[in-house]
Amino acid sequence: MRIDEAARLFVAHVDEERRFSPATVVSYRAELRLLGVFAAAHQVADIEAVTRELLVEYLGNGNSMLAPTTRNRKLTVLRSFFGFLVGRKHLPASPARDVPFSRAPRRDEPSLAARDVAKLLVVLNREGGWRSIRDRCIVLLLFHTGLRLGEMLSIDLGQLDVGNALLRDVRRKGGREQPLPLNADALAALKAWLTTRKALAVEGDALFVSRRGGRLSKRAVQSRVKEIGEAAGLPSLHPHLLRHSFATEVLAAGGNLEEVRRLLGHASITTTSRYSHPSDA
Repeated sequence: MRIDEAARLFVAHVDEERRFSPATVVSYRAELRLLGVFAAAHQVADIEAVTRELLVEYLGNGNSMLAPTTRNRKLTVLRSFFGFLVGRKHLPASPARDVPFSRAPRRDEPSLAARDVAKLLVVLNREGGWRSIRDRCIVLLLFHTGLRLGEMLSIDLGQLDVGNALLRDVRRKGGREQPLPLNADALAALKAWLTTRKALAVEGDALFVSRRGGRLSKRAVQSRVKEIGEAAGLPSLHPHLLRHSFATEVLAAGGNLEEVRRLLGHASITTTSRYSHPSDA
């Protein structure tokens, strides 16, 4: 099979079957077109003739002018492409499987691990009271869903599907809506807060409310998260760091970059790819 034919099959798969975002489909198509041009320059036209060595050379052998995140994004596309061809029996094995990802420079913004989040929960448990139950839910939702702060604060009670462990019709950046799953920790914290919120006899539909009963503001949460972080020995803590940590944790556990893109609400996988550098673990 020719490379361009294989690319068309794969792009149709991610577009029509996997329902990837339009921006991601365009990115995948462009990447595979570049691969085809490079292979043709090396007298390779058929997908069966593409070797690991050709792909390593295409990606610059780790010494190109490509930024590590760009190289990793390109390699992510190639691994998905050749994995698809192996799954459809067009190839016996993927030549991209053993091509290593680049190690990106350390980010100035570190990621939190589960043990760091545990420190935050210790602080909140020590405080006690209704506010600590609310803020425990906020911390765990940010860490386990990857929501932006504004997206989380816009959630109303009617969007909760506790029985199915879902947040429904979450309004993402750009006006799109999507459901988001809740893991056991986030769901337990949400249930505890709903019970506490009901006892407060709060009017209105906002999930997270202030002491006066109004919808909680971004500034209030930012200030509160920083306060909790300082008490836990994490003075640089802010809500976006919890979102960033969610992405890093999911990828470190073997999550798919496209799935992380969807969960984070990114329009393009290019944005998500900055999280794709391998962790120390």
